[in-house]
Amino acid sequence: MSSLYITAQNSGGITATGVPVTVDGIVVSLVVVRIAIPANTSFVRVGAAGAGIPLYHLAGDPPNTYSSIPPADLSKVDAVAFGYVKISPLEREVRSFDVKINANASGDILNQAQIFFAGPGPQGVASVDSNQAVTTVPNLPPTITFFRDAGYTQPISAAGTDQIVYLQVNAAR
Repeated sequence: MSSLYITAQNSGGITATGVPVTVDGIVVSLVVVRIAIPANTSFVRVGAAGAGIPLYHLAGDPPNTYSSIPPADLSKVDAVAFGYVKISPLEREVRSFDVKINANASGDILNQAQIFFAGPGPQGVASVDSNQAVTTVPNLPPTITFFRDAGYTQPISAAGTDQIVYLQVNAAR
């Protein structure tokens, strides 16, 4: 498991205020700090400490739609966000969440957060991207395993020409 930390700091001279987002079916105004769940990982949980409302974006939902309650099936979470009513000048917010790195992950795992707040931009929404963070895991070669059964429980090293063979390819994207 790996903990990913998000730090948001208002380095400007005015208070960052919210933009319209939908949380649990209700439109509210929040400053949103959002990060997609990195490829080759799966969401586990939000860290306990810190201000801001933890928000969960589910795969297939509209971009600014969140739930304040994690779903029963955590694999549906494709992004985590933290919502703030405002972020004052020089205020710094730090939050974290945990991901499990997939067993077949290989090379660099990249992630980058974004903050959305009221300001100049399309429909009065401004955004700023964070630096890109990199977690390096060992490079693993892709593998192909042959199986005798559709349940992928009986690996084989050879098969007859009249035998059905099931393939399992294991490679990180």
